Amino acid sequence: MADSESGFNARLLLALTVTTKLKKTAMQEANLKQQFDAILKLTITPALKGLGFKKKGLHFQRSVTDIFQCLNIQKSKWNSYDESISFTFNLGFYNGKINRILTEKEDSILSPQVDDCFIQGRIGNLTKRKDHWYELNNKESFEVIREQVANHIECFLIPHFEKYNSIEKLVELVEKNESDRIYMISPIGKFILLMITNQKEVATK
Repeated sequence: MADSESGFNARLLLALTVTTKLKKTAMQEANLKQQFDAILKLTITPALKGLGFKKKGLHFQRSVTDIFQCLNIQKSKWNSYDESISFTFNLGFYNGKINRILTEKEDSILSPQVDDCFIQGRIGNLTKRKDHWYELNNKESFEVIREQVANHIECFLIPHFEKYNSIEKLVELVEKNESDRIYMISPIGKFILLMITNQKEVATK
């Protein structure tokens, strides 16, 4: 009888321990998701919408002069959620005429995303000249990460989008990229860009 009671108590203790761990994990996961949602809602979205960007999920895009500027928030596929959430910003520039020539389609994309852009890059290439991911976890202060995101948007992202806001300005970006290597640029897209902006001599070099 004593052995039976002892075994029952051991199983009960194990069940309580597992339940406690599951509850703790669920609370941590919910907390990190709340932190990410707070940064998205209170920091990222207001800053970009203030510039005229439209939001759909984790995608933002703005039509300015003859191009689209695009931004996507990419979450790491390795996120555990109960321990950490990592994310970064993907950037891109889209032009309807260039895209129609590249894809051999008559219609332009009405609401392009970064994957549709012939010029693509990441926020880390602007801020640190290397890939950079923001990480929310149970050790780092949420406010530290939020302030870092806000600073990168204000000091790097906004000035960058404001500077390269037309097809002509993208020519400058492409030329600058020869030395900076900030962006991945489609070679054919680059050729078309230079041709339609009357940079034929540069395009044929």
